[in-house]
Amino acid sequence: MRTAVKIIVSATIMMSFYLSVFSQQQVAKTIPNSTSPDGIIGFLEFKPSDYGTQKHPLIIFLHGIGERGNGTTQINTVAYNGVPRYCAAGAPMRFTVNGQTSSFVCLSPQLSSSYGYWPPFYLQEMIKYAKANLQIDPNRIYVTGLSLGGGGIWGAITDSYNPTLDAGIAAAAPVCGTQQMDDNAFCSTIGTNHLPLWSFVCMDDAVVGPYPTQHAEADALACGLSPAAKFTYYQTGGHSGAWVNAYDTGHITRNIVVGGVVSSYKFTTNLYEWFLGQTRATGYTAPVASAGATQTITLPVSTVTLTGTGTGTGGATIASYSWAKTSGPAGGAITTSNAAATTVTGLSTGVYVFTLTVTDNHGLTATSPVTITVIAAPVAEPGPDQTISTTSTTLNAASSYSPNGSITAFNWSQVGGPAAVIANANTATPMVSNLIMGSSYTFQLTVTDVVGASNSATTGVTVSSALPVELSYFKGQNTSSGNLLQWGTATEQNNDYFSVERSDDGNQFAGIGKVSGAGTTNAANDYTYTDTKAVAGNYYYRLKQVDKDGKFIYSKVILVTNSSKAGTAQMYPNPVQSGLSVVLNNDVKGNGTISVYDLAGRSLKQTTLVKNDKILNTIVDMNNLVPGLYVVEIKIGDNYKLTKSIMKK
Repeated sequence: MRTAVKIIVSATIMMSFYLSVFSQQQVAKTIPNSTSPDGIIGFLEFKPSDYGTQKHPLIIFLHGIGERGNGTTQINTVAYNGVPRYCAAGAPMRFTVNGQTSSFVCLSPQLSSSYGYWPPFYLQEMIKYAKANLQIDPNRIYVTGLSLGGGGIWGAITDSYNPTLDAGIAAAAPVCGTQQMDDNAFCSTIGTNHLPLWSFVCMDDAVVGPYPTQHAEADALACGLSPAAKFTYYQTGGHSGAWVNAYDTGHITRNIVVGGVVSSYKFTTNLYEWFLGQTRATGYTAPVASAGATQTITLPVSTVTLTGTGTGTGGATIASYSWAKTSGPAGGAITTSNAAATTVTGLSTGVYVFTLTVTDNHGLTATSPVTITVIAAPVAEPGPDQTISTTSTTLNAASSYSPNGSITAFNWSQVGGPAAVIANANTATPMVSNLIMGSSYTFQLTVTDVVGASNSATTGVTVSSALPVELSYFKGQNTSSGNLLQWGTATEQNNDYFSVERSDDGNQFAGIGKVSGAGTTNAANDYTYTDTKAVAGNYYYRLKQVDKDGKFIYSKVILVTNSSKAGTAQMYPNPVQSGLSVVLNNDVKGNGTISVYDLAGRSLKQTTLVKNDKILNTIVDMNNLVPGLYVVEIKIGDNYKLTKSIMKK
């Protein structure tokens, strides 16, 4: 809104000024318009003295609230302030930038008195008129306005109903504008069309105030405009000081406020010269950025190389590069963030996104993301070292697992000891034979998971030369009473007892029972032991044969599966976004827990459960977990455990 202060001048001076409005170079015109309440749009048209010698740049100016009128008999008020005032006073509107001299054509429409704001159609109609009737450069159309007219500029360049208007404008300059911008469309209009913007206001403006301009600056920062918008805050000058300073055709010096600090500043480039530095023809098409191809690495490799490129458009060149990590787990330090190619170190398991931003020599930017997936190596579990008294044994890799999903391949090889024979070397449980008494062997297991990651580990087999107890067999099966273990001996020397040991993972064994041995005998003996606590799932067993002098050896490991009681277990959906459904259908009952671990084994959440029926149906809340791979473990009592890898989206 224009200041309410009225400047009283003599009738003679006022009449002289009015007559100057209708000089040879600035004349009043009208065009019909059915949208306007007056049926017309009246405007002042300024042509420079050298009109016709070039395709002229065009300025369209919107006045303040005090200059409204009917477009005909009241048109002279439009030249009270701003651009048409300078045109009426004889300013040539000719400026030289980068060695090129250009003369402006200026159009200044009058807002109907029926309106309290500037509808966008005024600006749009002036552009149409100029393109159809004047010798202008369509790539150099500039719009500006003061007070209510400044608000009209904000409204037009953020008009969500005509978001492409800005694409036909080379630059905009609202001066002490009222708050008429559409916050919701700010980015999709000014931002999308890369519209250069320079706004002015005085900090002591008591009519409109600096807030609307500050509000627009906050919108511009939130959008990350490219090119960056300019905002000038004069320290003093009141409401009218903003347009007196902004439209000055020279190079004035004023106190301005930047970041709360006041300093004297000489405007070596005025608004008109800045206008001429902006054009829709060259330099304002965003560059093209590429962050390179998606990469996948497997730990322990924790470093990648990012190779980005940037390409300018319309003859522009790339001025700078900038890398930033935009998502992913902790770690991932960028070595040189301002280089096109750089390395990233310290990556951990998870999915990272790194974004490259390229900026051209006009200040326009483009971004491109690249995804780096870091997967953990699978865990190869070849089973514990064995000491046996036979010439053959079974190796067991059933406890191997991968946080990435299932194990898809097993591969056994011999890496130590006399030559042995490995049967079914591509299975989890191969048989090794042709072992020599008194010798030691080393076998290597290599596992490969569903994503192609692999890992290796070794296990040892020692064949005892002494046979205090010669086992003829060792086997097990599930019965209605529990897991029945049976073994027999051909001979026994100084045998005190057998300790029956059990494991639920094939690695960690614990004693669950004791069966006395026959001492010393050449007769064959048969032994049994029933594990009544084996409720459901897979169980591994071995015998620890202990002599009367305390020496002992272990038997081979056998696996007994209680499939009749294991039932079914489901976790879905996988990947999961919020709630993970867990459904158990088996005979297991009792108190238990559902735990969620990250791939480093850290417990992230745990909930308790009570299973009293055959079916348990519950939901685990995964909302507060960041995207990535997790391990969900279900335990009921001491005899039931289930783990599964779950991907969180």
